[in-house]
Parts: sequence; C-alpha cells; structure tokens
Amino acid sequence: MENPKDKAAPRAKIITLGCKVNQFESAAIREALTGAGYAVGDREGDSGGDKGGAELYVLNACAVTLRAEKEAFRILRKLRRESPDALIVAAGCLSVARPEKLSETGADLVIGNAQKDDFVSFLEKPKGTMDCALPTKDSKLGYAGSPVSGRTRAFLKIQDGCDASCSYCAVPLLRGPSRSQEKEIVLSQIRNYVGMGYKEIVFTGIHLGQWGKDLPGSPGAADLLKAVNDELDPLSRGFRMRLSSLEPNELLPLVPLFGEYPWLARHAHVPLQAGTDKILSLMNRPYDVSLYEKLLSDSRRLYPDMCLGSDVLAGFPGETGEDFSEGLRFIESLPLNYLHVFPFSARPGTVARDMKNQVSEGEKKERVKTLKSLDKRKREAFAAENVGRTERALTENTLDPATGRQKALTGNYLKVFMKENDPALSGLLIDVKLEREEGRNDVLAATPVGVF
Repeated sequence: MENPKDKAAPRAKIITLGCKVNQFESAAIREALTGAGYAVGDREGDSGGDKGGAELYVLNACAVTLRAEKEAFRILRKLRRESPDALIVAAGCLSVARPEKLSETGADLVIGNAQKDDFVSFLEKPKGTMDCALPTKDSKLGYAGSPVSGRTRAFLKIQDGCDASCSYCAVPLLRGPSRSQEKEIVLSQIRNYVGMGYKEIVFTGIHLGQWGKDLPGSPGAADLLKAVNDELDPLSRGFRMRLSSLEPNELLPLVPLFGEYPWLARHAHVPLQAGTDKILSLMNRPYDVSLYEKLLSDSRRLYPDMCLGSDVLAGFPGETGEDFSEGLRFIESLPLNYLHVFPFSARPGTVARDMKNQVSEGEKKERVKTLKSLDKRKREAFAAENVGRTERALTENTLDPATGRQKALTGNYLKVFMKENDPALSGLLIDVKLEREEGRNDVLAATPVGVF
C-alpha cells in the first residue's frame, strides 16, 4: 500500500460499535491515521457506508451480544457493496471471535484488540492478513496519547481485559487477562486532556475495578483517585472525573470518595444482571442481592442527588417466570435511576451457552419489554426529583439533531436541554438551574446561573 503522505489526504472513516473502551480505541486509531496523513471522517458510530465516501474504512466492532455481531456484519456487507474499491479493516472483539467470517464477508484486513496500537503499520500488510492474537498477562497497555474524537468528554482507558469467570460473558476470551495502565501514564494523559481543554474525563476499562492489581504494590482505584486529587488538583484546574461501570463489591470501598472529592461526578453504573440469588449464582457473579441492596441504599443515603444505573440481563438460562417476577420486584424496589437492558445472548465458548432450560426468544423479548418500561419510569422519576436543583453541567459541542437545542450533561448524569443556545458555553462546565422541559418527562431544561 502506498504511503498516505505521498498522496493528497486520502479519506478514512471509522465506524465504532460497542463499549466506551472501543470508543477510546477508535479515537486512538483516528489520531494515528490523522498523523499518517489521512483525512478522517468527522464522527464515529455511523451505521453504514456512503458511496465513494472514503478510501479506508475501519469497522471497530463488538461481539458481546448476537445483536451487535449481526449489526457489524450488516454494516460490513453494506460497505463492501457501496465502496468496492475501498480498503476495509475489521478490528475489535468481533475480529477475535470471527476473523474468518469477517474476511469472507468483505474485510481486507482483520486486526484484534491487542494489535490496534500498531494500526497504521498494519495497513501495509497484504490483503487477507488476519492478526488477532490475544495479549498475555505481561502485555503492556499501549500508550494511546491524547486522542481527539470530536466529543465533549474525553474517555481514558486505564485497564483492559478481565480475569472474572461470569458464565455468560465472552469478554475474557476476546480481550485476554486483566492489565492496568501505569499510574504515571494515566496522570500524564489526564494532563494532556486538560491542556487540550477537556472539562470532563471518564475513566474506562473492561473491568475497571481491577485497575492496579497487576502493578507493583497492587494499588487500587482509590489510590489512583487520590493521586489525581493530590497531583493534578482538579478542583482548582476546573475539570471533573467520572467513573464508568464498576462491579458492586469493587464500588463499595469507593463510596466515601464521592463525598471527599467534589470533582468526582456523583454517578455510578453498577451492573446487577439479575435480581435473584438463584440466577446470580448461575451467572457466577461474586455478590448476592443483599450486598447490592445495601450498596445502593447506603449510596443514596449519603448522596441523595447521586445517579445510580445498572445493567440487567433478561432470560438467562434457568430463569423461570417466577424468578423473573421476583427479580423485577427487587429491581423496582432499588433506588436505581436507569437500566441498560439486554436479552441473554448465548456466546461461543461460554458456560451459559450449553446450560439447560434456555429461555425462548419470544419470552426474552417480553421480559426485555417489561424491564424497559421500568427503566422509563425510573428515568422520569429521577428527572422529576431534580426539578429546581442547581447542578454542574458540561455543555456539548454539538446540537441535538432532532431539536436543534444545545445539550448538557450534569454531574449526576442527567441529559438536559439548555433553555437558550449559547455557542460560547460549548465544552464548558457551568452551573445550571434545572426546570421541567415542555412535552418531556425524562429530560429537563437548564438555565445557566454561572460558569465554573
């Protein structure tokens, strides 16, 4: 393949499916391509190709659910059909899970997660190359610099891989063992983000609560947050941090820090997955419903304005109608403010794929529908609780495409519409007064009352 610097700005487009870690890695790929002379498309996450739109397409795809896998192959077929002469690179977890099928469907090159750090060099490989080897316990996390993705918030991957053995999850098979980014590199990346003007930085990882366990001295997430506070002083420098998903038993020791560090967004996403001890045991989850209930109740008691969210799987093998009803009542009783709901998806290589008493697709669909209805009610209730409050919000760089309104995200994870658009506030942390939004129960309106 010709060196892109020898041509006039070849065009590239990145299509990202999946978790925030994938989003971070796509941003790193984008930065590498830009440095190599490519003109990279303005946004990731587009759901398809555009005829003649680019010479290079990168499909960074997910394989955690069957739905995500089907969507990736649909996009790949569309790209190959509409851009027959383009170079198409398949990357990510799906590349590890289904490399041959990706190649057969139209990908010219197939690259795994561990190889993304050397992405530009990989483009020089002959068509048909597949390199999807898993990292080892001793593999270092690549230093991705400070990728610019066009987003208002900066996502910072501090951990990758997973050592857990949840019976439904293929992630350890796709990303390898847990590995942590060194503290000094994490702090350096935060400094870079702050220097670039980012006002919110999100720590992400596949198993975020395991950060540091493989580093000398086995530090934990609390040690990293203390280092951020002591060495970077977020409060005086005007930025905040947010934690992405944390397992219940790993969030427990961090709960006091939401009060100790005002710069830590009061938002916790705590996967539950199932609302009965029977199903949690079948899932091989390392907690029970009583621990989960106490964690959320204590968090809500300490921080009444805190946003608490969760993941829930519907239709796990062995989940009877009575089990589902019991779990639903439990979830309804919890002080959760939103749910991410997924139907159970049997993944190759997992224990749950071969379990007895699989739930029918029709029943799973009905259970998902019921849980999403509960999610809607919880979101609306949380929005109502916040009417009249003043919260610190980060204004977004882009307008809501449906309404043309300027959006913002509060520290407690409420997505709000600004009463009036003001481009001068884009990307800034501001204090806003929250009001009801006409015609909406799940979204609030916001009026600026001061810039932080």
